[in-house]
Amino acid sequence: PALSPNGATLAYLTADDCYPDPEQPEFFATVYDTLVVADTEGNEISRVPLSAGSVDAASALVDLVWEDDSTLLVWDDQHTFYRVPGTAGPIDTLDRVDLPAVDVFAVHDGMALAAAVEADAGYGPIQVVSIADGSATPLGADAAGAYSVGMSSEGLAIVSAAEPRQLALVVILTRVGYPCN
Repeated sequence: PALSPNGATLAYLTADDCYPDPEQPEFFATVYDTLVVADTEGNEISRVPLSAGSVDAASALVDLVWEDDSTLLVWDDQHTFYRVPGTAGPIDTLDRVDLPAVDVFAVHDGMALAAAVEADAGYGPIQVVSIADGSATPLGADAAGAYSVGMSSEGLAIVSAAEPRQLALVVILTRVGYPCN
């Protein structure tokens, strides 16, 4: 689950069904097809389906971040990003956000701290990406060895490496959107 910036609301992805994994039938795959928004005590405020129809693994939701206290950014495995304001739905009928193939860790003042997703290589460089136009600025740190990536409400981003355990990068996102090391 992800806590909204003001601490009043939780959001998480869920699924009603699990399916046998086609590559390993002894295991099951969860196809996240619903966004749930709840208060901090776990009481559902809204349940937003991805689609009015069935959802396959390739189009399932994979993650979410809060853009602000009332708007979520969610994306699927194909890196199709959707902006979900409050209660709305289905998600696939909402506004799409044109971003590069990234996994977003946090958003502050319209700028996303993200890692590039590279085919067959996993994570690539950590970037600051504009939510408005999708432009990306690499920050010089590779997310492949990242252990923890996060951002405070003031825009202070911290990335630490797992091996060796060290602070790899600290970035402050200013109001005008330029990263400072």
